[in-house]
Amino acid sequence: MTPLITDAQLLALGIAEKALSGITPATRDMHREAASDFVRGKLAPRYSGILATTLAEGDISFETKQAMAVVAAYNLLGHRGFNPSKGSEQQIRDRYDAIMKWLDDIINYRAELVEGATLDRRGPLVGGSATSNWEGWRSKC
Repeated sequence: MTPLITDAQLLALGIAEKALSGITPATRDMHREAASDFVRGKLAPRYSGILATTLAEGDISFETKQAMAVVAAYNLLGHRGFNPSKGSEQQIRDRYDAIMKWLDDIINYRAELVEGATLDRRGPLVGGSATSNWEGWRSKC
């Protein structure tokens, strides 16, 4: 299947390009595709109708694109080699953990996709905790 995020979106929302030096465009494509499939699969039980419609129209929510970018970024770091001493790489891991919690909350009906939701759009490596930048979901609790 085709990746649902572009390489530009991966770089803008998930990881800085310099962190991917030495990784081929084909490898990046595979990780973007795998992340797209993973996130879509996680959301499908609750939002299969929405996903089918938005995918057919070629427009998915910003929060879903960011989730895909962060998953792809995290997996690319694993492919390249994760360096826990680098703060920026730890932040990507923290953002990945926040995405996994968000997906789990959606699956378990503790959160839902919010139409027109926005996330912190300052880029992939912003300061603060991962959860403070994750504003695109609304808790049902």
